[in-house]
Amino acid sequence: MNYPKVRLGEVCELIYGDGLKEQSRHGGNVPVYGSNGIVGYHSKALTTGETIIIGRKGSIGEVHISRVPCWPIDTTYYIENTKIPCDFTWLYYILIALDLTRFNKSAAVPGLNRDDAYEQFIPLPPLDEQRRIAALLQRADRLRRLRRFSRQLSDTFLQSVFLQMFGDPVTNPMGWEMKEFNAFADTITYGTGSPPPYQLDGIPFVRATNIKQGTVLRDGMVYISEDDAKRISRCRIKAGNLIVVRSGINSGDCGLIPDIYDGAYAAYDLIVEIKFPYNYYCNFLINSPFGKTQLSALTRRAGQPHLNAEQLRSLNIPNLPMELIIKFTERIKETEKLQRHQAESSRQSEQLFQTLLARAFS
Repeated sequence: MNYPKVRLGEVCELIYGDGLKEQSRHGGNVPVYGSNGIVGYHSKALTTGETIIIGRKGSIGEVHISRVPCWPIDTTYYIENTKIPCDFTWLYYILIALDLTRFNKSAAVPGLNRDDAYEQFIPLPPLDEQRRIAALLQRADRLRRLRRFSRQLSDTFLQSVFLQMFGDPVTNPMGWEMKEFNAFADTITYGTGSPPPYQLDGIPFVRATNIKQGTVLRDGMVYISEDDAKRISRCRIKAGNLIVVRSGINSGDCGLIPDIYDGAYAAYDLIVEIKFPYNYYCNFLINSPFGKTQLSALTRRAGQPHLNAEQLRSLNIPNLPMELIIKFTERIKETEKLQRHQAESSRQSEQLFQTLLARAFS
């Protein structure tokens, strides 16, 4: 059905939030909203009821909704009333569909000019239809949030299993022998600091941006030619190797090379060949809070964090009995299998939400 199109400025007014410094917040149960969402709590509200909050500075165009009176700070706009009768939840989702994040009017600090927002056209179905659309979108939104939450829970599950089996490696209550990482690594080599030209297909070339969630992600993967691969043959990686990010804010992130990237090549980072069966264990431990704390201390420098092979070799980790390592590795593999199913469910629920959102907007 075709609905009349109206400008957003005919539907609502974007009101400037009011500054409320952290030291001025008295606590309480009133949420304080910044561009990224809730940033604290206060004893007094700026709004009187349901409120839509839109990022004005920083995370521009990000949209949040508070079902209770709240305090939007001065990096935001907010809406608590409409000029014409509207379902508030429907308006919230329409604002998400508008993608106001594309409006950036400041080169230094990102900013949203509300006049740009006011000029955007939106469909205006009857109020009953708005409520029906909002109910559908709420259900799809709730589903995708549940999928995300289940993935977060599984991410913390292995940490709980480790603590239960071996205790906290920081305090080492079970008295495990500590050994340098070098005792578990056959070799530690460097990827290339001079990457070949990238192409649309060919041999995968794994960079720091691909090392996430303890593995190698396909997002952002680039490829190189066979001839270029021969020139950097020392940077070839095998399934079961570890790649550890050397520098930047992700310094110390570690990924276990899956079978799909056996024979790929690595960029600037550290390539580690681990003694069997310690690769899953070492990958988990390097990515754990314990490993992050140790590596952070090793990589401090005047500029950005930077990690070299000798620093990684000196990392101290618990030397656990072989049978326990194998048992923990089995737990990791079982959890990874579950996470793959969760990732697919999360992808499907996100696709469903985006499809419904596009239909609601059109």
